[in-house]
Amino acid sequence: MIAEPPRKTFGPAHHLSGKVAPLYHEDWWMLDAGRFVPFGLTLVQAYCYLTEFADRAISDEKLALLQASLDNLRHRGLKAVLRFAYERDMGLKEGPTVDWILRHMEQLEPLSRRHVDVIYVLQTGFIGAWGEWHSAARIGFHNDGFLAGPSDGGTWPEPPHFGGPGNPEFYSMTRESAFVPVDGELFWSDQGFDGKAARGKGVDGPECGGEDAPASLQQLQPRAQLLGAGRPTLLD
Repeated sequence: MIAEPPRKTFGPAHHLSGKVAPLYHEDWWMLDAGRFVPFGLTLVQAYCYLTEFADRAISDEKLALLQASLDNLRHRGLKAVLRFAYERDMGLKEGPTVDWILRHMEQLEPLSRRHVDVIYVLQTGFIGAWGEWHSAARIGFHNDGFLAGPSDGGTWPEPPHFGGPGNPEFYSMTRESAFVPVDGELFWSDQGFDGKAARGKGVDGPECGGEDAPASLQQLQPRAQLLGAGRPTLLD
C-alpha cells in the first residue's frame, strides 16, 4: 500500500518480521520488491486507500503522502499498477457516493498526470472491497490468482481441468474475454491448490493464504496453446 501514514494497521510479511519497524512503513513492501530485482521485475501492485475520505475531500496530508510514494517509486526505478480503493474488506455496508468518488478523481487527476512516467496502468478501482468491485457491481471478470498454477489460486477449483482447456467455466470466461474487461492478481504460487484439490468457488472464489514456489512455464502451456487454436483467451 502507498500513501499510508506510519501506524500499526497490520503486520509485515513473515520474512520481514524483526527486520523492520513495528509501525507501517513503505519500506516493508519496497524490501519485498527488492527481492525480485535480480529477476528483472520492475512493476509493483500499489493500493492507495481513501477509506477515511468516503464523505469528505482528500486531505492535503494524504495527497502529500501519495506524492512522496510515487517519488519513491521513481527513485527506485519501479512502476506502479495503481489502484484507488475505499473498502479494505467485505464488511462495509455503504461506501462513498458517486459524487464523492468523482470529486476525489478530480483531486487525484493533477497528481496522477505529474507521475504518469511511474504509473504503468491505472486500474478501475474505487468500487467494492479492495477496489476490485468485489461484492459490488461488476462488468467482466477478475481472476484472483492469474497464472499462479493449475487452479489460479482457487479461481478455478473444478477438477480435473481446473484453470485450463476442458473446464466449461474456463471456456466460458475465455470466450467472454474478447468483449469484456479481464483483470487479475499475480501470485507467486497456486495458493489455492494442494496438488489434488482446489479451494474456491469458481471465477469469484476467495483468495487463499499460503506460500510456495513460483508456477512453472509448463503449467501455463495449455493456455498458450489456445492462442494457436485461434480462440480468444485471457492472454489476448
